[in-house]
Amino acid sequence: MVFLSNEPSLWRLLPILDWLATAVFTSFPLSLDQVVYQRSSLINYGLYDLAWSEVHENHVLTASGDGSIRLWDVMLDNLAIAAWQEHTKEVFSVDWSNIQKDTFVSSSWDGTVKVWKPDRPRSILTLQAHQSCVYQALFSPHQPDLISTCSTDGTLKIFDLRSPAYATGPGTNSFTNPLSAAVLTIPASASEVLTLDWNKYRPMVLASGSVDRMVKVWDCRMVKLGDSQVGGVCESSLPGHEYAVRKLQWSPHHADLLATASYDMTCRIWNTTPMGPQPPLRYIHDAHTEFVVGSD
Repeated sequence: MVFLSNEPSLWRLLPILDWLATAVFTSFPLSLDQVVYQRSSLINYGLYDLAWSEVHENHVLTASGDGSIRLWDVMLDNLAIAAWQEHTKEVFSVDWSNIQKDTFVSSSWDGTVKVWKPDRPRSILTLQAHQSCVYQALFSPHQPDLISTCSTDGTLKIFDLRSPAYATGPGTNSFTNPLSAAVLTIPASASEVLTLDWNKYRPMVLASGSVDRMVKVWDCRMVKLGDSQVGGVCESSLPGHEYAVRKLQWSPHHADLLATASYDMTCRIWNTTPMGPQPPLRYIHDAHTEFVVGSD
């Protein structure tokens, strides 16, 4: 597990997200004693997120403050190998599908979510997901046509791209009149929801983190996806962080372990089993001296 902070020494651990207009890609061997390679490109906008390609080991997507999405080859200097500009405000997240590996999704402060293929010059689908900033959009690791989102409006939403309303073709992929109907809306918080993640082992189970400092686990397995539904059962509610929860991620190895990163400068590991034999909070990492903004 790697946590990202604003501390300069820690920004070297992953391809760099930088608000100082520099894209830096740094590679380390298993030991962090020696840099294998480093590439950088001076740009005029902040970077809010990145995602490694599921197909090409050297390709990385970045989400930009100027509303663009760029695809980089980390073995090449300077220019991105592809760029798209459709969002009208900052792009806050990008995510590759781990099932349809040639497809990725983006979310923006303009309230839209867009689905893309890197060989297409334009997005293949636009969702008017929320009326305000969409902090994150993620493909389900279990069903390739499900996308979850979280927003400043305090909700999580699930969109099913198999719905006839989302079929591709004339009149169904309008960039001026984007589609908006979610199959499920979860009223997750009275404050902004900053982050979410799908559980890797339990389909239709998600976790959310919000400005109200709460971490919650949502069980949506009993909700029948169809016409717009409102629901979802809060399986676990995990208080403990002192400030907003900025990022969370389920363990890829254990169905009940969840990592969180917060503006309180701590990272925490939780056991999410309801009424389990162990206390929910397993570990607190408090070595950071600045906001913790990411984890992997």
